[in-house]
Amino acid sequence: MVSSHPTYHFSIADIDPNPWYKPYRPDYQKVLWIKDGTGYHSIDNVKIEIQPESFYLINKGMIYHLMEGSKINGKVIQYSNEFIPPVNDYFSDNFYSSLYGYIADVGYFQLAKHEIKQYTDLLDQLQFEYTRKMNSFGRRDIIQHILLALLFRLERKSREIVSIKMGNTEKKEKYVYYQFLLLVEQNFHTHHNVEFYALAMGIRRRKLSETVKLFTKKSAKLVIKERIILESKRLLAVSNGNLKDIAFQVGFETATYFSRVFKHHTSKTPLEYQRSILR
Repeated sequence: MVSSHPTYHFSIADIDPNPWYKPYRPDYQKVLWIKDGTGYHSIDNVKIEIQPESFYLINKGMIYHLMEGSKINGKVIQYSNEFIPPVNDYFSDNFYSSLYGYIADVGYFQLAKHEIKQYTDLLDQLQFEYTRKMNSFGRRDIIQHILLALLFRLERKSREIVSIKMGNTEKKEKYVYYQFLLLVEQNFHTHHNVEFYALAMGIRRRKLSETVKLFTKKSAKLVIKERIILESKRLLAVSNGNLKDIAFQVGFETATYFSRVFKHHTSKTPLEYQRSILR
């Protein structure tokens, strides 16, 4: 723990895979650096083959699951949103602390051989500073800024990957798209309508939908709905709570309506999905 304040959490350690052989929902942002490994892991129920010399960027609330028999070796960083220092007016601390932006769009990537040292140097510096005595002068500040440097590098790499995929899409349109994603992340529990997001962003509903479709090939309404369903799956995977409570947490007034929407998007009732995950 770096700070006397209970919410200002940071840690870096060598990976211990044992707790992750069952579905696990982290309480903090998590950055996995996998130096080497074999097998598969699942992030939000998406099965991914483990690649050596790769970063996996796991937002708070995502479901992580290491498949039985898989092996990974590397480092894991965990930090709370509040631990990130302010950056500037354009790149807010919320943007980076929550692994939004292009990082969220990419999710994970493998480094080229010539890139590895620039990242591992930062990881080594982080771990070295973290193992210093708690009262060492400047310890927390140094950790914060090395972490921020690492996140900037991850964001830069993510932007390079997205730019290749998106080609010459206008910067303004990219900004609108990522602003929409951030607003959805902050409000999907209570606001399910596109009109709310368009009004909050000060643009027309049609313009918002056209921009979102440019990046995702999906309507803004579907992106919102998919985020709601994703959160529902996460809650069902780790909760023994009743359906009414889960429905309320994702913004539905009744469990019946929630079940109908969930089945429409997944072809399973919430209870059928929960049984399949916890089997």
